[in-house]
Amino acid sequence: MGGLGSGRYEYATTPTVEDCRTLDVNEFTDAVDRSGTSTVFRWGSEDDPTASIVVHLLPRSDEVEKATAVRLRYTITDGRTREETIHDYCVPLEYTECNFGGERPWFRCPGIVDDEKCGRRISKLYRPPRGDLFLCRHCYNLGYTSSRTSGDELKQAELRYRRAYAKLDEQGRRPHPNSAQVPDIPNRPKGMHHDTYEALVDELTQARLEWEDASMKRLRQMTRDLERV
Repeated sequence: MGGLGSGRYEYATTPTVEDCRTLDVNEFTDAVDRSGTSTVFRWGSEDDPTASIVVHLLPRSDEVEKATAVRLRYTITDGRTREETIHDYCVPLEYTECNFGGERPWFRCPGIVDDEKCGRRISKLYRPPRGDLFLCRHCYNLGYTSSRTSGDELKQAELRYRRAYAKLDEQGRRPHPNSAQVPDIPNRPKGMHHDTYEALVDELTQARLEWEDASMKRLRQMTRDLERV
């Protein structure tokens, strides 16, 4: 019998992240310092009001300029009844210090899971075709097209992590996410620009979170299979 990561499982037919409209927190790295301002994100046709979203940056306090949340306001039209629904809600923002100064914003997912707030710290929010709110991919159980094609989400997540690590590591190493032989985050390679390094660290961190999520899914699937046996 193979260990964790071996074998093939059928995964849910929920939408993939590629099917969704996406809000990336990296779009706000400059705007968060200008709380009280608004901006519009748009997908598709400019004549379609349902393909845009108004984002308002809420101030943390009167003394601090940095935004503490984003307020999302948009309209969804039912394709069958043509009934319009206006959504208006806030997504908290959180900040972490960068290795070389400054702060990086993160979303806190506003989703509800088992009657409890999700609250995951994430860089992207997604709204699938039949979804109402912008939430994290865990709340919608979203996969990736490449993973659905291969039939093994865990292996694909592992591969993304190995590739992300190799881009950041001066020696080009591609360790397994569980490896204790290498540091979780390599030191900045000589000659690499600080901004490039920070971006690659973010990519590696996201890949690690995706692998951990895929690992938990695999464990739950294995548990269900054992219970059926």
